[in-house]
Amino acid sequence: MNVFSTAILIVFCSMLGSAFSDTCLECLAINSTVCKETEVECLGNGGCMTASQIYKHGDKNFKSLYKSCANTALCGGYGSMTQDPNVTIRIYVSCCEGKNCNTNRFYIPTENSTLNGLKCPSAYCENTTGACDGDLKMMACRGSETQCVDFRGRVKDPNDYQDDYCIKACINPLGCRENFKSLIGVQEIKKVKLEC
Repeated sequence: MNVFSTAILIVFCSMLGSAFSDTCLECLAINSTVCKETEVECLGNGGCMTASQIYKHGDKNFKSLYKSCANTALCGGYGSMTQDPNVTIRIYVSCCEGKNCNTNRFYIPTENSTLNGLKCPSAYCENTTGACDGDLKMMACRGSETQCVDFRGRVKDPNDYQDDYCIKACINPLGCRENFKSLIGVQEIKKVKLEC
């Protein structure tokens, strides 16, 4: 390999590096809307992301924030589930292109409150993974929540408290597809049933 071709190879490799890696701000704030950001290198050209989440479970209400390299499958995604008045989950992921571009703050769009015509069974029971049909009612779904969900299992909340519960509620398609995989500080410990 001569000097000319070596120089071309070095230039080409440096161009590849700039095209397929960048830096993003990264931080995790569980039960807080503010976190201390550090810079992290990202491989690929997917950009950066900020994920904001509200998780209401009984009398507990958690807001959490996560920033990092983008997961392009989630960019622009809005997950929503409602079992009024016991459980509400909202998560929104915004993405951007450019070095450390994810400077935005905690933000979740307001859920559309318009009735969408769907009615789902609605129930909530703690300390059980049974069917919870004793408190069953019908609930009118709103906005993007165009599916029904039946979940039973053990969940750990952002305070590390674990509880078995059953929930039947309204959910939107992204919430159903991602279920607990994309939540911040909320972990599914044991799944008995998840059906949309």
